[in-house]
Amino acid sequence: QTTREEGQGITVLLHMGVDYKGKSFKLEKFAYNNATFRIPDERGYQPRNKCIDDEMKLGEALETCLDVEQLEKIMENNDTSVSTDPGRFVCNYTYFYSMDKFRASRLDR
Repeated sequence: QTTREEGQGITVLLHMGVDYKGKSFKLEKFAYNNATFRIPDERGYQPRNKCIDDEMKLGEALETCLDVEQLEKIMENNDTSVSTDPGRFVCNYTYFYSMDKFRASRLDR
């Protein structure tokens, strides 16, 4: 996510995830309000169909404001693709949580 306000710089939140089956970089377009962990995280937390943000509907998506299609073109020689599904494990959880908090901070101004 990025923002630019008059007199301020740009804020960029960069998330790097791991797809153990992945063969390329993926630029995630969406994050989903759904925490469903097929295995527990490092602390033993293993939610099933839980909302990350209770004020939104289960499964509702947040979309990045970055032009991931343009980024894909710029990175074309780096085996990069646009993804619309970050899974429902820790990567999606942190991506959604960050975008939700970022969005909320923008609404508070």
